[in-house]
Amino acid sequence: MPFRAARFAWHLSTSGHFHILWKTMLQWAGHCLALPWYWLNGTVPTSIVYAPETGHQVALDSPDQLTPHGCVSNNNTNVAFVHAMTSRYGRGACLDLGCSSGRMVYNFARIGWKAVGLEGSDWPMRLGRGAWGRYKNLFTCDISKPFLLHLKFDVITAWDVVEHLKPDGLETLCATVRQHLKDNGIWVVTTANNSDCAHGIELYQTQWPREKWVEFFIAQGFKILPRSLFVQRWQMLRHSGDGCEFVLGLITMPGGSP
Repeated sequence: MPFRAARFAWHLSTSGHFHILWKTMLQWAGHCLALPWYWLNGTVPTSIVYAPETGHQVALDSPDQLTPHGCVSNNNTNVAFVHAMTSRYGRGACLDLGCSSGRMVYNFARIGWKAVGLEGSDWPMRLGRGAWGRYKNLFTCDISKPFLLHLKFDVITAWDVVEHLKPDGLETLCATVRQHLKDNGIWVVTTANNSDCAHGIELYQTQWPREKWVEFFIAQGFKILPRSLFVQRWQMLRHSGDGCEFVLGLITMPGGSP
């Protein structure tokens, strides 16, 4: 783990992304400062299983399934984010899309949340990474296809996930998020508009600038909320190099339905 962190820091510094390194350092500081709260408030995770109903348990045609990259290396978490969401919503319900190792989902569950993680690739499950095998509410699921969880969520997250989907899959995902998000809930999204290739395969299937993402999310029935009112820089899990960090809420139509 220390070697991987040092390698990541070196990569950011030498590739001209020192601002991302600085944000990541703030993230780790926030995580460390929140650890005493996390340890003092830990509990036994729920034994209730919230399995998704889906006809597509694995994203078989996804580059991340064909050429596993982030799903076998990303183990990010930040209990400062867990603390911030608990302060706002109490012990609510959280859904992490593209959960990778499931570490953050498990952190939420240990604080008493109903926490569910969905991962399109089955590599983390097959490798037994992170919380897979010790927490029951981590599942493989192609989130670019319709799925149903019999639970509404206060917080839904997608940390560097949406760029991995094609535009038609993004529209399906947005419809599914609208179905599962509470009226006062938030959807936290980070993304990027750059290219990312692994073994000659492009991992990012949608590369849009911030303006295009804003236009897209509004067209899908969401409103852009000020990020700093919900999650501070040191509470983030991932950071965008081009300002593609969004907190999204549902646009409520007359009559009260989104």
